[in-house]
Amino acid sequence: MNRTMRGLPITTTSRPDLVPLIKRNLNERWRAGQPIPLEIVFGEFKNGPNYTSANCMAQDIGYLQGLLYYLRIEFGLKVNSVYGFCVSGRRCSDQTAYTISLVRLCAPESLGEVMNVEVCMLDAKSLEAMTPLRTLIHFLKFGKRWSIDTSTMEATGEEVEGTEVQLQDRKEASYFTLPTSLWGSNILVKNGTLAIIFQGTSKEISSLLSDRKHFDCFREDIEWKAFCESVKNYFCEQRDKEKKYYLKVPSKDECMHINPIQPMYDAWGTLEKHDFVLGLYPVRPFSKRDVGVILMNDCGSRLGSHDAYQSKSFEDTCRMFCRIIAVSECLMKILPHGDTLPHNIVYDKNENCFTLIDLDEGICVKRGSGFYLRENTYEDESDSNWLRAMYYPNCLRMHPNLYTMTQLVAPFVVLMRDKNVDCVDFEAIERTATDIGGALLRKDFDGNRITGKTIGYNEHKQFAKNITSLYENMKKFCKDFQDS
Repeated sequence: MNRTMRGLPITTTSRPDLVPLIKRNLNERWRAGQPIPLEIVFGEFKNGPNYTSANCMAQDIGYLQGLLYYLRIEFGLKVNSVYGFCVSGRRCSDQTAYTISLVRLCAPESLGEVMNVEVCMLDAKSLEAMTPLRTLIHFLKFGKRWSIDTSTMEATGEEVEGTEVQLQDRKEASYFTLPTSLWGSNILVKNGTLAIIFQGTSKEISSLLSDRKHFDCFREDIEWKAFCESVKNYFCEQRDKEKKYYLKVPSKDECMHINPIQPMYDAWGTLEKHDFVLGLYPVRPFSKRDVGVILMNDCGSRLGSHDAYQSKSFEDTCRMFCRIIAVSECLMKILPHGDTLPHNIVYDKNENCFTLIDLDEGICVKRGSGFYLRENTYEDESDSNWLRAMYYPNCLRMHPNLYTMTQLVAPFVVLMRDKNVDCVDFEAIERTATDIGGALLRKDFDGNRITGKTIGYNEHKQFAKNITSLYENMKKFCKDFQDS
């Protein structure tokens, strides 16, 4: 702090520069259900010409998001807000003296909301001005602490009446942005991902949409009213009142970018002409800058989670995978999927077919955008790393068609291996896939980290030739066995 006030450089790292620990109740050992004895406040210092007070604040907010994630998911605490501070020294490009900012990050309290940041910024008129510094000291000694929801967690956690903390038996990633009032919801889908998804009957989904505690910020929105009316009309047309549906609520906090489903919303006029889209998404989704709301039909169970699929023949599997190929090729021209992997393929035992889900996460080809950089999980010297490199072929992410064709090979290999296929044609396809996957691995991973490299013009020509040939051989293989 003294060096910052004097305008001297300080060492910055990829970790918070100062982490005060606020201790209390030190005489007793902490137990579940008791007030937390230790709280963390993240502090960030910047004092270089390449920084501004806004840069400093943004970095501190990033650390606070990480803290909120840890507390709500890893520790299972119903923490609604956390606090931090940042100090911008006089060498920052927008400073003549120094600035101290007190930051509060609040989690959403209802569906439709996103994380909210509140900032109290104090500018010093000179280096000798002590009011901002005294305010910071007062904040650290007497300021507000973590805001913790003390409402009942029902059967999902351990409740101790009159205390601040209740621990979860199971870590659930969706709690990061899920309002704490819904942590105990019996229609919440707990699948270990950040996505907020509910599964319920038409009555349960309608009740959630009409609940005044949620989506209140959209009540007067014309498009929201149209969405709710479309959902209501669709439910009225359905005879089976016990049928289950999914309601997905993606947000910028979960997706890490604004307009989380805007590409799908913009392409809906073309998408709705296809039966495979309307079979999954019966009504046009609702999309705003920060939040989207999507109604989905229940099209089956994910691969690996349903025993009924395991009994299907090799020929039947080829027939069903041909449908995934056809759907992916159609989407290439409209809304490239970017995640055509086993976890996004479900099996419907009634229709005996595969369905590709999560089309709402696709990109808009008209804007010329590529896929986001995704991290593949590699194992040390594993023989299967070439296959993992094909899951998210990052060096091809600016070429959606090549990316999709490469990615489709991964579930194909997994499915054929699952059926213990002993076939010369499949062995040839797997050998070629191994070579291409190895090349992708060398591009994507340098032994320590994901490189993020993309291919150049000459490499693109060679990759395009090899991948297209592999993809066509895979298609022919599936079609031949389907026809047989």
